[in-house]
Amino acid sequence: MYFRNLFRNRHEDWLEQQTLEMNACHVQDLLRKDKQHETELARVESLNQIIQFEAMRELAETKKSHAAELNRVIEENQRLRDEAKRLQLLVIPALKNVEFEPDKTPPPSPDKNVYLGTPWQRVLAREIELQERAAAERFTRPVPTEGASDGSSSEGRVEAPLGEPRKPS
Repeated sequence: MYFRNLFRNRHEDWLEQQTLEMNACHVQDLLRKDKQHETELARVESLNQIIQFEAMRELAETKKSHAAELNRVIEENQRLRDEAKRLQLLVIPALKNVEFEPDKTPPPSPDKNVYLGTPWQRVLAREIELQERAAAERFTRPVPTEGASDGSSSEGRVEAPLGEPRKPS
């Protein structure tokens, strides 16, 4: 046994022992941190569930309170309408025979040119369209009808200008 360890260095043995101890320490740290991570993850998930439950409960309570308030407002509106109608009938007896019909007029038709985008893009699109319309009106002329004067001095002549003899066709 002595001869087996004769050529081994004691310092090398000590370093190997230190390496093994450090690896064991690192493994223990990793296991401890992994366990802490799992407990923290479980805690966060439970808090998330509690928050979601509270949010659903608050939403349900808000919906209930809004529905109750809506019903109260509808009843109050109807009561005030009835009271206003009663007062009108008491103040003006001639209104007893008058029937009020609901407004049956159709809603206004939407604008044919709906510009989309930011406010600046809408203004720009409207101005471009106005300029294109003005250019189209300026550069297009109506076609003169047969025999009508188009305002030129040729008066029906096609080829010969004024002052020159007309060429035979």
